[in-house]
Amino acid sequence: GAGIGGGEDGDGTHITIENGTVTATGGERGAGIGGGCLGDGSNILIKNGTVTATGGERGAGIGGGEDGDGTHITIENGTVTATGGERGAGIGGGCLGDGSNILIKNGTVTATGGDSGAGIGGGNGGDGTYITIENGTVTATGGGYGAGIGGGAGNIGEVTITGGTVIAIGGECAAGIGGGEYSDGSAITVSNDATIYAAGGVGDWDCGEGAAIGEGGSNSYSIGLNNDEPIGGADVTPATSGLYTTGSITTFSAGTTVEQIKANPGSGKTIHGTIPDPNAPVESTNVKKEQPPKKEQPPKQEQPPKKEIPVYTERSCIADVNVASLIAAALKSDPNAKEINIEFDDNICLTPDLLRDLFADNRVAKNCYFWHEGKRYVLRINAVNTMSKAYADCFEALKNEPDGLAGFKRAAEIFKNLNVTLNVIDN
Repeated sequence: GAGIGGGEDGDGTHITIENGTVTATGGERGAGIGGGCLGDGSNILIKNGTVTATGGERGAGIGGGEDGDGTHITIENGTVTATGGERGAGIGGGCLGDGSNILIKNGTVTATGGDSGAGIGGGNGGDGTYITIENGTVTATGGGYGAGIGGGAGNIGEVTITGGTVIAIGGECAAGIGGGEYSDGSAITVSNDATIYAAGGVGDWDCGEGAAIGEGGSNSYSIGLNNDEPIGGADVTPATSGLYTTGSITTFSAGTTVEQIKANPGSGKTIHGTIPDPNAPVESTNVKKEQPPKKEQPPKQEQPPKKEIPVYTERSCIADVNVASLIAAALKSDPNAKEINIEFDDNICLTPDLLRDLFADNRVAKNCYFWHEGKRYVLRINAVNTMSKAYADCFEALKNEPDGLAGFKRAAEIFKNLNVTLNVIDN
């Protein structure tokens, strides 16, 4: 079983740790936090906490147990140390499991993969995809044959780093950021003021060294030659069109350690971004501009008193609504459903947690029905990429609402960039 999450053959899902100090250790083949043996770990949120998570044999530190995926894992402003068991990722999949939809935002994270597991991404044989780092301080080290960030002896999918300081070290024959042994590294994007330090792992008799950023090492058999001569992994150039001049990518020779990089970060090969940082301070010219004469202002009109807006608390408006259960029940009765209809009470407020549940399963659209002042409305939530910047921006805007809540009309305005629509369907 997991330290926190599923038992044998059980998933660990909808786990939240906020402002706590937690040490979690998985049993044999279970994750530290997430799935038990044969179980996935999903919808895990660590926010502002201090967490140490260690996977059991073949389990991830945070994510899947053996043969389990780790998906929709968010670490925000936390201090996290995650260590995978043998063949498990530090954060992501257990042995044979993928790691996907992983977001680290403003956190301090140290993630270490077990033998053949990625630091952040897939366990042994698993892929790492849709991994996003925003303004965090991240150190990710792959176990033997696992990438620092990406595949655990598996391929990498999409990795996006939009700020922060990242050190990524590949295990034996694996890339720092990219594929594990025998595996590819593909869509990697680095932008804003991100500072990246990456080194691949050394090769051995069976496979060549991993690229700092790109492919894992392989051998001549992989290209059809009848010998086992090691071949080094090919470098992949990240997409850097959005990288500021204050950001940089530094790559080091295979086998460079985290300690060596910290001791001498300038010893690698560095490229800088080309876009001026819009947040950089602007030097003053100390030249006073001639000001135009002030226009006469018309007398101020007396403003009518503002209408008091009723405040609905979370307790009063969603006490009996469990959206996640409603969605799960609907999909259980019709696994091929393309839409789900959900009936809500009058004047319901939408909390961040409730909205995340509505967006979480992007296989189906949700039609949320509300009655208000004698009219019936439908709030339609279509499938979206929950790892996108637009998704994060909408929830950031929600924080600025009174008590962090929004009525269904206001929610439609805040989330309109995610194609959320509101229509009157009955008078």
